[in-house]
Amino acid sequence: MKFLHLSPLFFVLLLLSFQSDKSTDIVEWNSQTPLRWHDFSGNIDEQSPYDAWTFSGFNYTYTWNYNGDEIVVAADAYAFFDPAQSWVKTGKMTPELLAHEQLHFDISEMHARYFKDRIAGFEFTENVEAEVDSIYEVTFAALLETQLVYDEETEHHKNKEGQLRWHQRVHNELNRFE
Repeated sequence: MKFLHLSPLFFVLLLLSFQSDKSTDIVEWNSQTPLRWHDFSGNIDEQSPYDAWTFSGFNYTYTWNYNGDEIVVAADAYAFFDPAQSWVKTGKMTPELLAHEQLHFDISEMHARYFKDRIAGFEFTENVEAEVDSIYEVTFAALLETQLVYDEETEHHKNKEGQLRWHQRVHNELNRFE
């Protein structure tokens, strides 16, 4: 018997896509296709202290079945970027800021890979759905925390040494999971 499950975030994004008046699609992370400024098509928050905003995260699907007495779970996860929820202020489109925003997207991909790794190493019981949801919640909370620490340590891209350290860290982690 096989089961397919979509993450709750999938349905939130689906709902948001019907509410958006922009004709943009969710962008899946791809190492060969970096973000470009024209990908940031959301309404600008002029009151924000930030020069740009990247709306990214990760989504997942999984199936499970029995292999004898063992429960086998196969999961896929991918990072996404939502152009309709992402924006950049006029006059702030610098290569340095774009590299900073790209790394937010890369951090989402890093956590998608962490999620898949945790699923692969977990011994599931008959509470598969609750266990997968728990792994997702823990990984997503870690993603949010990582994004905050990244912005703090790079001073939202203004700290060049911090930006370089984070770039190396994230890309080392992405390479580790290839």
